[in-house]
Amino acid sequence: MSLPILPHVHARSRTAGHRTLRALLGVLSASMVSLVAQEASGQEATVQDTMLQETAFQEDAGIPERFLAPFVEGETERSRMCVAPLNRQESLTRALEPLDVRAGRLAALAAAVALEDSLRVAPFQEDDPIDAAVQSWFQEDAVLAQAYLESEDPDLVATRDARRNGIRERLQEAFDALNQQADLLAADRIPDPEAHAQALAGCDGAVLVRSAVLEVCQNEEGALCDAARAAAAAAGQASPYRFVDDARVLWDMEEIRPWTEPVRIQPSPDGGLAGARTSSMVRRGNVVLALSVEPLLQNQEDLEPEAVADFQANLEELGFDFQHPELVMAPSVALRLSVQQPIMGETHYLLHFDDLSNPAEQVFWSTPVGSGGPYTALIPAPGWVLSRLAGGDPVALTAVVFPPDDPESDEVIEAEAVYTLEVTPVGQVQSVGNLLAYLGGGELAADLILLMGGVDETDPSD
Repeated sequence: MSLPILPHVHARSRTAGHRTLRALLGVLSASMVSLVAQEASGQEATVQDTMLQETAFQEDAGIPERFLAPFVEGETERSRMCVAPLNRQESLTRALEPLDVRAGRLAALAAAVALEDSLRVAPFQEDDPIDAAVQSWFQEDAVLAQAYLESEDPDLVATRDARRNGIRERLQEAFDALNQQADLLAADRIPDPEAHAQALAGCDGAVLVRSAVLEVCQNEEGALCDAARAAAAAAGQASPYRFVDDARVLWDMEEIRPWTEPVRIQPSPDGGLAGARTSSMVRRGNVVLALSVEPLLQNQEDLEPEAVADFQANLEELGFDFQHPELVMAPSVALRLSVQQPIMGETHYLLHFDDLSNPAEQVFWSTPVGSGGPYTALIPAPGWVLSRLAGGDPVALTAVVFPPDDPESDEVIEAEAVYTLEVTPVGQVQSVGNLLAYLGGGELAADLILLMGGVDETDPSD
């Protein structure tokens, strides 16, 4: 039994124009995807396995000379095209900074209420009406809790529940007000958010060619232009943007980040869920692979009974304990591959262990290049993948060129590996092991029940 690979909609991105200031306050975000048909998934896996079993891979020999000129021109043009959207994005980010600070405080207050822990947000800001209301709620709730211990009067339980719902509704209203302010700011600075997000997709975090940026900045002003001019005047000056003088050196730039230590699941400053994941990143030029292990959570009521049973059978097979009355969970591998167009004529990307000497048993995700990236996926991980990740086996993504299909040929397919991004194993054993223990040991389900404040409450977004 296997669960299908899903489009990855869990991760948030700056390309949305502005961060949505939405409260969790007892309900999960509705941005969970539904399962696709098991039969279709099985057929796809069969085709992939057959292709991989009949494939031999050549070694990555670096960037071929025939691709150098298109690579340089592509990166130079990227830098030109990124000036306007990055200037707009920075203008919006600066305008939203006060709202982000406010959202962070509201999220902290919401978490403190959910966990009944006032120390998380002490000291309270008594001149702030929301802070003062939460402080008053803690004080009065403590009195009611003590009274219940002395009398065990069930009416006191109902009173506490009603007051908790009241303070959570007030926090939700405050988040909604911030949302409205953010929407107005975004509409004022970015009238067409869809076009802006598309333009920004290949720019956010990119290393830019300074001369190309300065060329455009002759007729444009903004934070990126200021940074490019300052970098040209004083090399090495601190800047949120990164530049090179020659696009040819980009492919020699590599960056890795070790696996992060996971923390318990909790409300995030933007009102979603944070924690319960570990991630790593590798960059080569402007090709970036972000990889993480995290839970795929879905509401049972959104699924067919057969799909719920599949989730539960998968957990039993893995030996995971996840007892939640409303949700099902699958430990998953999430990836985001930031590459706009093929760098060296590649036709497919493969995520795998080891050296592709036995691809049918090493590759656990693949995609054709198609119309271009970025590529995202949330992959329910089978036991063998989780075991190898927890054991510290390194993961890599390889770009390959498959020759045109010849159905009449019975020869082994000779695919060319044109480049590889290797994820560092530093911190992998401890971080992945700790996360899987948290996901499968019952603690994740218990934390979700606590954060959701009970299973019979009404969705505050209704």
